[in-house]
Amino acid sequence: MNPRIIRFGNALRVEIPEEIAAQMSLSAGDLVEWNLDDAGRPQISKSAIGAEIDDQIPGRDVPKH
Repeated sequence: MNPRIIRFGNALRVEIPEEIAAQMSLSAGDLVEWNLDDAGRPQISKSAIGAEIDDQIPGRDVPKH
């Protein structure tokens, strides 16, 4: 299964298959960045912004990669 982009109200939601999410150490609700590599292929990576936000939430212990 490939990642899918779905319209959700006025926003878009990305659905990532469980196998890919596990390989990337992603959990439900994690922020991701969607970029193009040099060849123009899409790449998904865990957002550094998400880690900064998690650091500011009391009681939120997120492993650093």
